[in-house]
Amino acid sequence: MIRVLILFISYLFFACNSGPLEKALKSDPLLKSIYNKSDLYNTQIIYSEIINNDGQINFKEFEYNLDETTYFYPASSIKLPIVVLTLEKINELRFSGYDITIDSELNFKQLSKTGDIVYNKTNFKDIIAEVFLISSNSAANILIDFVGYDSFNKKIRERGLNQSILNHKFNPDPFVHNQWMITDNQGNIISADNSNHKLILNSNLKRLKQGTQTIVNGVKIQKPFDFTNKNRSSLKDMDGIVKRLIYPSAFKEEFQFKINTEEYDFIRYWMSRFTFEDNGIEYQGKEYFYNAYNKFLFHGDTRDDLNKDIRVYNKVGEAYGQVTDIGYIKNYKNNTEFFISATIYVNDNNVINDGSYETDSIGIPFFSKLARELYNNLLD
Repeated sequence: MIRVLILFISYLFFACNSGPLEKALKSDPLLKSIYNKSDLYNTQIIYSEIINNDGQINFKEFEYNLDETTYFYPASSIKLPIVVLTLEKINELRFSGYDITIDSELNFKQLSKTGDIVYNKTNFKDIIAEVFLISSNSAANILIDFVGYDSFNKKIRERGLNQSILNHKFNPDPFVHNQWMITDNQGNIISADNSNHKLILNSNLKRLKQGTQTIVNGVKIQKPFDFTNKNRSSLKDMDGIVKRLIYPSAFKEEFQFKINTEEYDFIRYWMSRFTFEDNGIEYQGKEYFYNAYNKFLFHGDTRDDLNKDIRVYNKVGEAYGQVTDIGYIKNYKNNTEFFISATIYVNDNNVINDGSYETDSIGIPFFSKLARELYNNLLD
């Protein structure tokens, strides 16, 4: 009888503490199918509610399958800290006497045998806007040449983000194999020297080799893809970056980014833009883009009638079948807010680099449905 009572109490304890994340995952057929096959989909999720006690911010976190020892490819989501460290370096240069802001006219040039290659944007503001509006690889790669690999890897650890590594640029990009030389309007070179950066190999992680076959230069090879020398992050790190940007005061000063209030507002603004807002008007009419193109969370499976009262501050990543979105969602009309970061692997045929992934049919609907379920649960 005592044993039955203990089991019953244990059941009640775990049932009451399963949390809103598990409830949301069991509420929809697609979400439930992913919940039941977490290993197949390499799914990891962090959901956080905000506790505000007279301005003192804390987070009530719920985790699903979180594991920092299991590798996932962050893809473009790691562009978010690249942008932040760009702003930090601009501040450092200004402190050193350079006359530079995000709006300053700069020169972005590459040397080639056929002549100089000049980028079509002339300031960091427009380049950063491209990173968020369409996740431009070329724009992000310019920022890598500005910040520098070694500087990125050093500074990201100084902020308490120890699982993030930048080893390479983003492809496809026609200029990926060259280095951008960036000069200010005085002719001073302000870009980093990336020619001899230190490669940091990934090791002692699960899932470093993925797939059963790999396409290399158009040829299918009968071996998995090896991520040992690729970029890396953890969902905990990426979630922590978003939280530092939205509520910096929730972190110790040494773990906050070294940017000012105006720069926080700047990056939040571009994180929250829909594709066709502001500079993004130039992408209207292009079939590839839609207004929620980079908003997998909440809005991603919607093409029309977006609820713009619900803002998503986020950065997506999508490559090799791994889809990631890290974000903060807020409805300013009813003051509903929460953080949600997640990653999922959608590669049914287990072939890497064939371009055949279930991003549209499984990945993006997963993020949209999950965020909406969590939002609706907060309203109940």
